Amino acid sequence: MKPKQEVVTTLAREEWDFDACPTEELSTCWQYERQRETGESRKAVLDFRKKFGLHTFEDLRGELQSRMGWVCAYECFPEWPRTPFLAIDSKERKRRLKLLPKVAGVDDWPYYLVTDITKILQNYAEGGFSSMLSGDTLRQSDWPEWREIVALDVNWLLTDEQMLRCFKAFLKQRRPPDVKQNESRGAGNDQRQSRADLKALGALRVLRHTQNDWMKAEEITERMSRKGKPLFENQPSWIRARKRAQTMLKEGAMAWHTRRLD
Repeated sequence: MKPKQEVVTTLAREEWDFDACPTEELSTCWQYERQRETGESRKAVLDFRKKFGLHTFEDLRGELQSRMGWVCAYECFPEWPRTPFLAIDSKERKRRLKLLPKVAGVDDWPYYLVTDITKILQNYAEGGFSSMLSGDTLRQSDWPEWREIVALDVNWLLTDEQMLRCFKAFLKQRRPPDVKQNESRGAGNDQRQSRADLKALGALRVLRHTQNDWMKAEEITERMSRKGKPLFENQPSWIRARKRAQTMLKEGAMAWHTRRLD
C-alpha cells in the first residue's frame, strides 16, 4: 500500500468554506466573493482607491455614496479583494453592514428602478451611452440586451391598481421575448440557493488550488473542515460543482457589469 501523499494546505479555509456565514449576510457574502473573481471589478475598485487615496471603510463609503448614490460592500471594504469575506472580524462586518444599504432582492424592486437622471444624461453627453434605441430608451454601450433605461410618463392621479394594469400592459408590449426570466423563489429558497452557490464557488477555488485534482481537493477540505467532512465526495460531484460555479460567474459578469467609479 502506497504511503499517503502529503497535501499542501496553503489555501485559507475562508476561501472555500462558507458554512459559518450568518444567514443575514449570505447575499452580501456571495456578492463580495463573486466580485473577487471578476478582473474588471478588481481593477475598477483598486484604481478608484488609488486615484482618490482612499483606504478606510468610512472614507470609501462616503466618497462612493456621494458620487454614485449607493454602494456595494465589496467596493468600500478595504480588505477586498485580498481578504475573504468571512476572514474579516464578524463584529466589524456587522458594524459596517448596518451602515450600508442591504443587497437588494426581488422584493426591493424600487432599488433597481430608481436611478439618477442627472448622471444618466451626463453619461450620455460624454458618450457613455450608445445612440437611443427608440424615443424612450437608452442603453449603455456595454450593457447586455436585457438591460435598458426607459422613460415613463407617470400620471399620479391614477390609483395603484390602475398603474399596475398600465405597467402590466407595458410589460406585455415591451418585454423582449428572447430574454429568459429569473425563476421566482421564496426567501428560504434564496438562502439555500446562496449557500449552494457559495459551496460551488468554494469547490472551484479548491480545484483551482489543486490543479483539478479532486482527490487532493477532497482530502484538503476534509482535513480543514469544521465538520471533518469533505466539501464534496467523488469526482462527478466536484465536476458538477465546478461547472455550476463557472456558469454562475459567467452569468454574473453579464448581470453585474462593472460600473464606472470615477
